[in-house]
Amino acid sequence: QFFIISVPVVAGFVTWFLNERSKRRAEEQLRQTRLYEEVLELLESVFGSDSQSDQADLSSRLNRLFAKLALYAPDDVYREIKAVLLRKPVYGREAKPIVYAALRKSLFGRRTKLMSTDLVDHLSAVPLPPRDQ
Repeated sequence: QFFIISVPVVAGFVTWFLNERSKRRAEEQLRQTRLYEEVLELLESVFGSDSQSDQADLSSRLNRLFAKLALYAPDDVYREIKAVLLRKPVYGREAKPIVYAALRKSLFGRRTKLMSTDLVDHLSAVPLPPRDQ
């Protein structure tokens, strides 16, 4: 009698626990994705092709970037990005692929095989003139 009642209760508890763990992982993945999108926007604003900024504005953007990373990014991502962005001088074409690779490794773990050398560093586009019809 006890066995008949306890098995469904234990199975229900295990199912609930696994479901909650799965929800937490999905929420964490979404939070990280949103953070990394913000980090990439800040990175592009610092190293974008049209970024003509004074030193104070550039410093402010970099400090916002590191504040977000310090609060929300895993330790290895923070350290890797810090190592790249605190070199003198820092060039966007060199820094961006390394940052992208660190973020990918954090999001996808062992599932990603891309390295910083595989990633596009910077694309420049020129609009085409309109066609005559």
